[in-house]
Amino acid sequence: MTERFKTTLRDYVDSGDQLNSAHFNDLIDSNPNVFTKAAAPTANDDTGDGYEVGDIWLDTTNDKVYIVIDVTLTAAVWNEIHEAALDNIVEDTTPQLGGNLDVNGKSIVSVAAGDITLTPDTTGDVVLDGLKHPQADGSANQFMRTDGADQLVLATPPFDQPPYIVGATYLSIPGAESTDLTMTVDRLYGTYFQVTAPSQAFDRVSFEVQTAEAAKTARVGLYNVGTGGLPGALVTDFGTISVASTGGKEITISETLSYGWYVLAIVTDATTCDIEQINNVGHRRLGASNSSNALRGFVYVAHAYAALPDPFGSPTYDTSAREPKLGLRAA
Repeated sequence: MTERFKTTLRDYVDSGDQLNSAHFNDLIDSNPNVFTKAAAPTANDDTGDGYEVGDIWLDTTNDKVYIVIDVTLTAAVWNEIHEAALDNIVEDTTPQLGGNLDVNGKSIVSVAAGDITLTPDTTGDVVLDGLKHPQADGSANQFMRTDGADQLVLATPPFDQPPYIVGATYLSIPGAESTDLTMTVDRLYGTYFQVTAPSQAFDRVSFEVQTAEAAKTARVGLYNVGTGGLPGALVTDFGTISVASTGGKEITISETLSYGWYVLAIVTDATTCDIEQINNVGHRRLGASNSSNALRGFVYVAHAYAALPDPFGSPTYDTSAREPKLGLRAA
């Protein structure tokens, strides 16, 4: 009996003398010598008291379990058996793997939209399939690329455009001034504008009045390009400015835009106001409905003069080879 317990105890005891519930029950069932006591065993609970190696001691006062591995007189050795936290991994506050973790066709998941966080110590890396991830957050509009040596790095996209000049006004397209546009009242015009830097601030939006109309105003704003390349959600309604006099008109703004396409928009309550147009021949970005039709340069939508709509709405295309001359000033 003694030798049997010496050889089979390892079948029940994990590292650190820990058992899970199933192992513990097996051990109790296989051992006829289970003693229930009101206190912990001592070195004097030995062979003289009839104990044998492998006997189990249940301390009912302290809810602890012991197994004897040496029954020498006055020198008995009783080891406490801990029912392991491995019944539920969450109970182990400092778990460590003893080998590779095989997910066995399963996934590592979270609940309640929780994050899955990987946090290496100090200068350690997060390595996924041989690629080390950056340790810094980087800057806005950067992207991640490999350096060819197993390291992913954050980099700024290359741009083939010169930098913006502070104080310079940039138009939607490069082109010559054209005939004036007599604006239709309650019509929201949209002309495309490209930002060619990763991020650029602008402090003015402008247009030019050629024929004024007393007591009337224009409202200017900015839209994102949405589904199908058409104006989408409103970015900013820049507000209104009088068109009661001719000349350049500017609204002070504070707008920082990321690289990409936008739509500058203008609408007025005037019926005889003309604004400067720009020739868009060669720059009509909206294509044609078919190969025999004229190219389309800008869009418009009916909108009763008021705060700008969000979204822009389903537009009509213009094929007149010119478009409203709207601009943004670089800050």
